[in-house]
Amino acid sequence: REYLYIYLSKFCYAFSNALVSIFGVVMLYKNGMGITSLLLLYGIRFGIMGLCSPLCMKIASKWGVANCTLISHVFRMLSSYLILFVTQNQMILLVLFLALPGAISNPLDNAISSKYVENSHRGKFNSLKTIMQILGQALASVVVGWSVLAQKEMGLLGIMAIFFLADYIFTCKIDYKPVHAKKNTLLAIGQYIRKCPNSLKQFYSLQ
Repeated sequence: REYLYIYLSKFCYAFSNALVSIFGVVMLYKNGMGITSLLLLYGIRFGIMGLCSPLCMKIASKWGVANCTLISHVFRMLSSYLILFVTQNQMILLVLFLALPGAISNPLDNAISSKYVENSHRGKFNSLKTIMQILGQALASVVVGWSVLAQKEMGLLGIMAIFFLADYIFTCKIDYKPVHAKKNTLLAIGQYIRKCPNSLKQFYSLQ
């Protein structure tokens, strides 16, 4: 039963998240932003996302995976709404709203799968998860194309909200609070290298 909820959650998330991503690029380009500026914007976004990713486990360990997902979705909806009205002077705010949802939600995929997916089922699980993501992204491309051509941007925001809400509901079915690891990862790697003089083990630990 948990697998079913995970698959449904993955499809809803992949579809709605692809809507946000494709819609953002299309609308920014449509509003006059050049390719170079887009690349710079999304490059900064991924940098901030990486720096803020530890927020995910802190929030999830305190309030649960489902609430962490909900917070991420709220930020995604706000970023999509801001894209409709953003100006050049508000670009820093936009970058922040684009980066925080990914920082909060990206590690949740591993957190949920490590909790519920057995090792013997991991290959099938990853395959079905990939299929769900591909279907969601393909469907999102069609929906964004329709909404932009028909100038139904607000309707598209409504579709995003519905599928983000569905993802949250399915995630509530498998909600739990992961244990927040307080151990310093870099320190642990350093201790491992010192205890293992073998050069191959040292090289592997740095990968």
